[in-house]
Amino acid sequence: MLAEDDDYFPLTDVDPAGQGREELSAIWGALVASPLKTTSLALREIMAAGNVFRCRSFHAGVLSGALLVLAGVCQLWQVAPTLFVDVVLGFMFYKLSALAAELKRNGRANDICARIQLVLLLILSFKDNSAYQGFYGVLVDWIWTLNIYLYIITVYYEFVSIKHLRIYWLGIYRTLRTKGGLTKVVKLTIRDTFGWIKERYQDDANDG
Repeated sequence: MLAEDDDYFPLTDVDPAGQGREELSAIWGALVASPLKTTSLALREIMAAGNVFRCRSFHAGVLSGALLVLAGVCQLWQVAPTLFVDVVLGFMFYKLSALAAELKRNGRANDICARIQLVLLLILSFKDNSAYQGFYGVLVDWIWTLNIYLYIITVYYEFVSIKHLRIYWLGIYRTLRTKGGLTKVVKLTIRDTFGWIKERYQDDANDG
């Protein structure tokens, strides 16, 4: 890296903690607990009041709004199942991205988020999208294609133990600009790939 790169990679020397159970707990919170938090709190307050006349108008509003959203989602599933899948998985993809950003800013691991997001993208891409027409069809195809390439690269390099992907690609870019850079990059890619395969094979042999 160059001296001016330090401002853009503040966490590159830190191995993030919290991978595994802690990260799965954060994912559960982002996808399930957080969206239901307001509704569950309203229900607890209604139960604690012991009398419906002691409740506030916002209690009814929270429950009514949640029921309307649920009814609308169920209706969307009946009318346009493909669009329903897009909405649900798109929401999950967004929440996982927001969670991954929060974890990264706090120096925590977010690798599992990327793996789940790649699975979501593959489902979105390979399901039946023949009903899509016009601007929406072009937009989602472009978004899915771009993100699939990005997340395949991210997950792949995680498996081959390249921890700081942006720095890695910065190095690739600068190497390509040098004389004979393309040859160096090809050799480096082959070395990393076969080194990962050899390491996995040795781990399996030791486990066996």
